[in-house]
Amino acid sequence: MNSSEVPWVLKTQGVRRALTQRIKMSEISLKAAHHVKPHILEIEFSDGHKQLVDFATFIFSMEHPDYEKYKSESNFRTFKIVDGNLN
Repeated sequence: MNSSEVPWVLKTQGVRRALTQRIKMSEISLKAAHHVKPHILEIEFSDGHKQLVDFATFIFSMEHPDYEKYKSESNFRTFKIVDGNLN
């Protein structure tokens, strides 16, 4: 059986397994985060990648009590990086 005859499920399982192993080998964490403007942070990851992330859409579209306090810009700016995660 050549690769084009391998059932789709087996192909996706192999890809999933490979991705899972890759992720386990190279866990990425947050190295730094800098406030850029309201609800936008520039985040630097442990692999050196930097990305601007706009949290406004997420914060203002979620109707969850845990996110209410972050609608205030002053509360949003109190973020911390703890063990490689944004808290």
